[in-house]
Amino acid sequence: MEDVRRLTDFRLRQRIGASDERLAERVGQTLDAGMAKRLQDVGAKLSQMSELLNVAQQAPSASAVVSWVRYQMGRKATAAVWHGAGLGRAVLADISWLRDQAGGLAREVYPRDQAKAGSAEVWIQLVRRYAGWLRRQFVATVVAATGGEADDEQS
Repeated sequence: MEDVRRLTDFRLRQRIGASDERLAERVGQTLDAGMAKRLQDVGAKLSQMSELLNVAQQAPSASAVVSWVRYQMGRKATAAVWHGAGLGRAVLADISWLRDQAGGLAREVYPRDQAKAGSAEVWIQLVRRYAGWLRRQFVATVVAATGGEADDEQS
């Protein structure tokens, strides 16, 4: 039984790692020139992307990340970035897309009777990777366009 679990874990890591190219492409579409300009106009800060990444890394589920994004959209202090510039709607759409991706990956990796439960684990893992890619894209498009530098040591 332990061998089956290790094989499943290995296959899962392999499939999730292989999804990085799709994640990077999706993030590039989400944080395109238009979104980058809107985020610059409202004064979006790298710390907001870092906080999203931190929340995703610590969240027990993707649903918790969804709740956090919705909270940011409603907060007065962050609404300009997350609601006004449209970042929140775009991130929520991407997280929904990741749910669909997770279902497919789970069916490929987990035994049939575990695929549904496995899908939730795959989903949060994809959301975590997505948040990392989004932060990197923010540095490349928003921070670089303003002539700034990423002032923290996260990668």
